[in-house]
Amino acid sequence: MFVISPDSASSIECRKELDHAASLGKRIIPVNFRASPFDQLPAVLVDRQFVPGRGLFEDDFETTLDLLAAAIDTDLDWVQDTRAGAQRRSSGTNMIVVGACWSVAVS
Repeated sequence: MFVISPDSASSIECRKELDHAASLGKRIIPVNFRASPFDQLPAVLVDRQFVPGRGLFEDDFETTLDLLAAAIDTDLDWVQDTRAGAQRRSSGTNMIVVGACWSVAVS
């Protein structure tokens, strides 16, 4: 989690930690704790879904806490695999290997 505030957004140490986590491919969940100008946020955060999506964490503490727990519990690999499968199905690409193709695929 990266707790967003004007202080964390401008902190060199926070930026180093965030960049390090991103370079390792770690999940980053931006938590909107105190309002910060969007243009002052580190670039690695701007493409991510904030918790909460609008407003601040304390605006609706219980709901936002539930959203944060759900974000932490979400298996992103499963979500991406499921979406990719749905896209393949909708594009008409058949990913099922049958018959003689199966023999070639497993040999």
